This record gives sequence, C-alpha cells and structure tokens, in this order.
Amino acid sequence: MTQVFIFSELDRFELRNSTKRAEDIVLKINCGDWAAVFGSEPDHGQAWQAFRVGAMVIIHPAIPGEDLPKVFLNNKEIQILEAMSFGFSAPEIAHKFHLAERTIRRKASILRLKFNARSDAELLAKATALGIVKPDLDSIAD
Repeated sequence: MTQVFIFSELDRFELRNSTKRAEDIVLKINCGDWAAVFGSEPDHGQAWQAFRVGAMVIIHPAIPGEDLPKVFLNNKEIQILEAMSFGFSAPEIAHKFHLAERTIRRKASILRLKFNARSDAELLAKATALGIVKPDLDSIAD
C-alpha cells in the first residue's frame, strides 16, 4: 500500500492510499496521466508534480522554473531542515547542534513561516520540491 500526499494550491492537504507502487505513481503523475493512477482528473488546467519519499508519494501543483519562490535561509536553518528531513526530532536536533530544544522549535516555526507551511510535513515537502533538502530515501523502510 502506497500513501499519497496531495497538496493543493488552496493550502489543502489530502491523503490517499493506492495499491500501485510509488515509482509507478510518480511516473504517471509526472507524465500527466493522473487518471491512470486515480481514475479521474482533479483539475483539468493544473499541472502536477510528484516525487517519491520511501514508500510514500508527495504530489503538488507544478511550479514553473521562473515562478519558484525565493526562500533565503542561513546555514543553521539549512542544517535544521536537513536534520528534519532525516527524521530527527526537535530534542535530537537540539542535542546534535548543542542548542536548546526551545531554540530548535522556534527555528522550525520560523522555517514554516518562510515556506508558508502549516506543518512540518508540508515544510519538508516544499523544501524537498525546491531542491533545498534531499531526504535519505534508503533509510525509509518500504
């Protein structure tokens, strides 16, 4: 069973389960064949982009290259994002960087504001989609 997370332009989030393999879902969505995966088109005028994270698939509206948002991050914010993408919790990140857990939670909150994300999952999905972080796919069990 593959979990598919779908983020819409309206800041809505939908979770679907599929019996198809994650690789097949990503290939079909990125080729524009939404109907082959889910049986119907969500929005006829919308292009979608999908990528695999372990056994999960994240789908979001495609962003044209020139319209990519500019997110300016300092080195510590990038390090925290990378640690989050590897699945470390706030206490683990705090220990790793010799900072207070409260500091990590505050920095994560600031990152969510910068990315206009409502959750850590959405934050990581957007950071991954923009190529800022690359999750360790080998550490995620299929």
